[in-house]
Amino acid sequence: MSEQPKPIYLRRLRSFLPAPTAVDGFVLGGLRDATVVLLWLVVALTARAQAQPITMTGTASAPENQSTQLTATFPTSGRSYRYQWGINSGASSATYNRNGPDYALGYTSSQRLALSGGRLSVLSGLGNEGRHRVWVNVNDDNVDEPDETVVVGFWILDLQRGSKSFTYTITDNDPTIVSLATVGSPGSSLGENSKLAFTVTLGRDLVAGEIIDVPLSMTGT
Repeated sequence: MSEQPKPIYLRRLRSFLPAPTAVDGFVLGGLRDATVVLLWLVVALTARAQAQPITMTGTASAPENQSTQLTATFPTSGRSYRYQWGINSGASSATYNRNGPDYALGYTSSQRLALSGGRLSVLSGLGNEGRHRVWVNVNDDNVDEPDETVVVGFWILDLQRGSKSFTYTITDNDPTIVSLATVGSPGSSLGENSKLAFTVTLGRDLVAGEIIDVPLSMTGT
């Protein structure tokens, strides 16, 4: 009986394998090499499916009169790639605004760049880099408001794709207006067992979990 021809698709993969050798009657293109090829493909596809490990560092919070710089770092294996910065507007309580409150992203501390679909323009990185920075540039307004968050994202579009997010908190530096008024007409004096009630009015509503100190000073004899 003549030997059956080996599958052509296995012969085309011989460049991925060591030089052909005869083992127990099998040569390149036979059953054993088919197993090796399949295992190689599984390993390669599994490695490609793994997300690129990215670390992102920066200050977690700062007053709104300060901007902060975030840094994304990841291995490149010496290869070039493309990357993007952007935001997750759905998870951010602050408003992205190039010309006013609350903040905008930039590659310098003075830039306030436009977004498209929540992201900045795609940039190219060289194989020896793997470290990129972006600024969260905050507008210092005079509006009393709760602290706000910005969720900044970083995406690798080549290599083994990956992404990372960082939550930055903008702490408000404007005082909350507090006013006190007595309830009723207590008169100019109070007896020993008398009570005095006050109504406290704030310049804005508090958010859940927020605590504010109310100044109260009383003197008398």
